[in-house]
Amino acid sequence: MNVIKPQEENERDPINEVEQSLYSRSAYRPAVDDMRLKFRQHRVNVEGDWNGGKQTSSKNQPAPSSGGRMSFLKKMLYVSVMFLFASIGIAFYIFFNGRNIITSDNVNIVVEGPISIGGGQDLPLTINIENKNNTDLRNVSLLVEYPDGTRKTGDLGTELKRTRDPVENIVAGGQTSLKTSAILFGEEGSRKIISISVEYRVKDSNAVLYKRKDYDVSITSSPITMVVRSLKEVNSNQEITLSVDVSSNSNAIMQNILLKAEYPFGFTFLSASPSTSFGNDTWSIGDLKPKAKKTITIKGKLEGQDEEVRVFRFASGIESPKDEKIMGTAFISSATQVLLKKPFIGVDFSIDNNASKEVSVPGGKSIQGTIEWNSNIANNITNVQIEAKITGSIYEKATVSTQNGFYRSGDSTIVWDQYRNQDFKVVRPGQNGSLSFSLKTISTSKSPLVKNPEMQIDISVHGKRLNDSNVPEDVVSTVSKKIRLASDLGLNARVLRNTGPFTNTGPIPPKVDQESTYTIVWGLVNSVNDVQNGKVIAVLPSNIQWLDKVSPEGSDIQYNPIGGEITWNAGNVKSGTGYGTPAKEVSFQVAVTPSLSQIGEPIQLLDISRATADDAYTGARLSVSGRGPLTTRMSSEPQFKEGDGDVVK
Repeated sequence: MNVIKPQEENERDPINEVEQSLYSRSAYRPAVDDMRLKFRQHRVNVEGDWNGGKQTSSKNQPAPSSGGRMSFLKKMLYVSVMFLFASIGIAFYIFFNGRNIITSDNVNIVVEGPISIGGGQDLPLTINIENKNNTDLRNVSLLVEYPDGTRKTGDLGTELKRTRDPVENIVAGGQTSLKTSAILFGEEGSRKIISISVEYRVKDSNAVLYKRKDYDVSITSSPITMVVRSLKEVNSNQEITLSVDVSSNSNAIMQNILLKAEYPFGFTFLSASPSTSFGNDTWSIGDLKPKAKKTITIKGKLEGQDEEVRVFRFASGIESPKDEKIMGTAFISSATQVLLKKPFIGVDFSIDNNASKEVSVPGGKSIQGTIEWNSNIANNITNVQIEAKITGSIYEKATVSTQNGFYRSGDSTIVWDQYRNQDFKVVRPGQNGSLSFSLKTISTSKSPLVKNPEMQIDISVHGKRLNDSNVPEDVVSTVSKKIRLASDLGLNARVLRNTGPFTNTGPIPPKVDQESTYTIVWGLVNSVNDVQNGKVIAVLPSNIQWLDKVSPEGSDIQYNPIGGEITWNAGNVKSGTGYGTPAKEVSFQVAVTPSLSQIGEPIQLLDISRATADDAYTGARLSVSGRGPLTTRMSSEPQFKEGDGDVVK
């Protein structure tokens, strides 16, 4: 039995030695180190050209040299040294000879004056021009350009845009001063820029040199003040009054003052005191003396939805010298807000079920007015009274009627109150009701020369409620409607035989198989308003022949053989046509050859005629028809006898 003894410490183990050699950082590895040394001692160059596939031995290639790199560095060093010496030379030249160079940087403009001033006050300026060049400045001019709206000192009527002043030559190293003044205008807090320029020449040069400087001035106050007063809250469609105070804030007379208003959407201008100068939004106030004040009052109606805000804007200043309607320089602007509230008592008003603000109605007809009211607040309203005031003369006063109301003919007002309506003693929250009235318009055919045929009906509601402090407060709601009377368009269609612009032939009465010709005349009459796009249309029966003869010549009348429709484009027809003046007429000729089946009967020459037109005043579409078809029974012919229109054999 063999026993394996542990190895003694001093005995060498080959495996352990290899292991230590591989893993130790300090172990000596002669084979590896010899290989590294061998590779350090030899360089191998690889050529780009393999010489036809044969590798060139590295033994014949010389080692690369570092001489090219060193040559490049030496060149860079030489260039740097030369650049340094050149820079030093240029610096010396500029230092000793640069004093003769002329530059605008050596021309200084120094302005002495206030940086803020009140609008309309005199602005004095001292302008210093410094020449720091070593050459004189010649032919010097000072140009000052002022902002828009600047006026001459002592002459507010003359606008000052720019000034140009000649200046004496400024010697080298010298300076000169000039004084100027102007009156600036503008809105409070605005910034104005004055542009100051110096133009000059130098010896032996025709070039004009230039230096500019801007000078800022703030306007600290306006030469006029403006205060706008109005209600802060109004009901929709309620009349509103605005007052605008324009006051002088200057020690001099302010000339040619203009006030311009900008109205919000939904505002209807009614009147102003004093009256406007241009349109409905511009007032020429004229001259304002120191501390003087002028007040403009504007009345109108404002419409909109509940809780909507409307903004009125006003501006005041000097009118433009080119156009008196335009503001040249604005001094001050102001705005005021008005909150729209739902009316305490809502009112809807319609005419013949038409709720539009403007309604067109025919003449000589009875119309029906309906008023719908309802309470919009959470409090009781007492002593309610509703009035309908009628303004105008196109209705017959004797025809006004109403239920539960009273018509005061003296001031043309219908009144509904608590004495005739028990509901009006106390109107509770959410309560509503309806009222009605009727009247008859005048006949325009009987009064064709009425001017501006319209009337206005204003509905107003009055009442009282207790406010949050238990104090009685008036409740007012209003609504208006304008009623315009439409023109009365008339059409006269007739048949002529022995009269008219054409000579007619053939037997009378008409005979079987023999041709007879007739003249048909269309005439338009019109009462109170001009009408546009007048047109007359009718259809020619198939057995009637169109002869293509029209009078007056050039009339716009057309015949369509397919269907037989005749169209007369009459165009515009003035008011009063046919009333004391001739009607607007056109004539054309037709022919008929009766047959045996028509013996004893008249022949229909033309179907019913229809006329249409647009009322230029009311915008209404007008339409009218003739009395019936036209036949050979010529009742309008003076020489017509009974039986002349019936066919005979």
